[in-house]
Amino acid sequence: MQMDIRRSNETDLSDDQLIIFDVLFDSYCTVNSLKKGGGFSSRFNCASHAIDINELKDTLERLVTDGFMRFKLDVSGRNKQIVTYVGLTEKGGNLWEKERLPIWGKYVIDSSYHYKGFWELSIVSPTLEVAKDFIEIAQECKMYELMDPNDLTIAEIQGDETESLIPWKQFDKWYEITSHLSDKTESVNFHQVNWALYESKLMWWRDVKELQTLTNKISL
Repeated sequence: MQMDIRRSNETDLSDDQLIIFDVLFDSYCTVNSLKKGGGFSSRFNCASHAIDINELKDTLERLVTDGFMRFKLDVSGRNKQIVTYVGLTEKGGNLWEKERLPIWGKYVIDSSYHYKGFWELSIVSPTLEVAKDFIEIAQECKMYELMDPNDLTIAEIQGDETESLIPWKQFDKWYEITSHLSDKTESVNFHQVNWALYESKLMWWRDVKELQTLTNKISL
């Protein structure tokens, strides 16, 4: 069942526009990836907006003109095709914050990547204890399996390095915990994750659905 994600209604954004802001709050996306439908839902793990493609392009262009979003061009693929990305500006991010009221101190970014023959796990948060809690529970619910749970490297991310984390928002400092993932990483089944346990332990957020879950817990 789709979670009803509350909004403050402090802005003039429509519900459909706000969904687009939700998927852009932490990264740039291609304009094509924002088309409505099942592809949008599966790609961003949320309900799709209902804006058709022509209206979507007009909406994005208007939001760019009004200073809430910006376009960025990149060249990709063997054919060196020019791809248009869109993301939030600081003005747009501030608008999104008014609706979703993010608790930044409990925000987490998790990612994994292949590096020097190993799969590496990276957990980043403005709060070290939140990052530690996430990596502990992520192991418990089988989201990630570490090669050695005691082998954790903790680093501080400061200055210009923070700009790529939330492109429109500045933070004084982030903490990153990295560790080698086990050799089983590539065979881990997403459906084997104990999501009920994960949600019961959740005291952080990675997207607006988790932000809503966290807000519900805090308000109890």
